[in-house]
Amino acid sequence: MRRMQRPFFSRRSSMDQMVPWGLTRMEPYPTLGKPTGRVVGLDPETQTTIYEDAAGRRLEMGKHSTHRGVETDTTTNPGDGAGPDAMDEDADQRSEQDEAQDGA
Repeated sequence: MRRMQRPFFSRRSSMDQMVPWGLTRMEPYPTLGKPTGRVVGLDPETQTTIYEDAAGRRLEMGKHSTHRGVETDTTTNPGDGAGPDAMDEDADQRSEQDEAQDGA
């Protein structure tokens, strides 16, 4: 039996309990700036959200696209002599992406 290089529990906390090794590697998320834009409506042509900054200027939020998951199921019969419950089943998954439209 091989020994693990790093123990699962690595050090004791202030309450004299073992702390999992992964928790010793965690850091707080970085502080993010306050969002400057606000939602003001929906563009009737593109059906995208319109954002404005504090001065009322329209903000461009970049290009966006949509994704759609597609799954195809396949079932085959192995043939004679394989028994009644010998179906071979498989599933194929892929993602289809629509191209982003330029707002210009």
